Amino acid sequence: MSIIAYFNEYSKTGLMFLYLCLMARFYFFIIIFLALFSCKEKRKNSEQVVFKEIPVKYAQLFSLSKSNTDFKVKIYNPWDSKLVYDSCLFSLRDTINRIAVLSSAHIGFFNELKSLNKIIALGQKKYIYNEELRERNDLLELGENHTLNVEEVISLNPDILLVSGFEQMSPQLQSINKSGVKVFQMLEWMEKHPLARAEWIRVVGLILGKTKEADEIFSVIERDYLSAKTLAKAKRKKTVLIGSEYKDVWYAPAGNSYMATLLRDAGADYYWSKDISSGSLALNIEEIIDKQSEADIWLNPGMVNSLKAIKGFHHKEFKSYQQGEVYDYMACSRISGANDFWESGAVNPQFILKDYIKILYPQSLPNYQLRFYKKIE
Repeated sequence: MSIIAYFNEYSKTGLMFLYLCLMARFYFFIIIFLALFSCKEKRKNSEQVVFKEIPVKYAQLFSLSKSNTDFKVKIYNPWDSKLVYDSCLFSLRDTINRIAVLSSAHIGFFNELKSLNKIIALGQKKYIYNEELRERNDLLELGENHTLNVEEVISLNPDILLVSGFEQMSPQLQSINKSGVKVFQMLEWMEKHPLARAEWIRVVGLILGKTKEADEIFSVIERDYLSAKTLAKAKRKKTVLIGSEYKDVWYAPAGNSYMATLLRDAGADYYWSKDISSGSLALNIEEIIDKQSEADIWLNPGMVNSLKAIKGFHHKEFKSYQQGEVYDYMACSRISGANDFWESGAVNPQFILKDYIKILYPQSLPNYQLRFYKKIE
């Protein structure tokens, strides 16, 4: 090979080597740039999804948090504290206008938030007390959790289906949820404090995009409830018998239950108030006669319209029965089974509390008229 040819070949190799070095450096800088940009984007995205906790005052079964663009509600499992029952993200950019509501217990929340018009379907209209909803002919009736027509709900395609949550979701609701229709399970009925149940209006307010209104309404409810509670003072607390007998079992509120809390806040002397369980107590009639036959007031004797309609010879032994101090929450009810006690009462425990105070200590609320309760004559 000549010197010139060798030089030319060497030059080509050198140039090729130089070219490859330059390209390698170029791609190296590109990779570094993309990596840095990617990290910056990740940090930026991470900052966007940081949620700040929103204080909850009474409710034990939900928590709220907020980011720049979203609200998050987390629901806790009352049957297994180790599990999260449900979690749902609501974007501030989305509007929920078409809502199906299966339980009449949730109608009161919508009524307080002036959003009854957003309800497009109900469980069963016969169980609805609210007059505005009863008069609407455009509402579809879907039935109960375990009898839902899955295809009908899916074709209706509501923005959200609101139901009362239970330990296990029914197969029908599971199918609806898998279809893309969001099934939101409310657990307000499992809360033990009246104000905790009422505070679920903040969850409904979140769904409706009315968080500010819901907070303001709840503040008024809380203030009214606590104000009424201060009136429940007397030199001698009146004793209360509550519940009724069914198939030889007397069901009464446990001491750590919703109803027992209302009685305690009303200043009642309730025999089982120190019981630490929640829910209901299954007692026998002998226990009731032994412990509570001398109670001043008898509440919730069952669905009766008169004292004579109360069956059972032992009832005549009750002091409250003899003196005609028997009351039931049927003042706002319909023959179909609808009862406003369970509808608007859920979000307005201050009125139930005032009813109890009026029954127990009439002089504490001289101008107040019973709302949910009436005296059985």
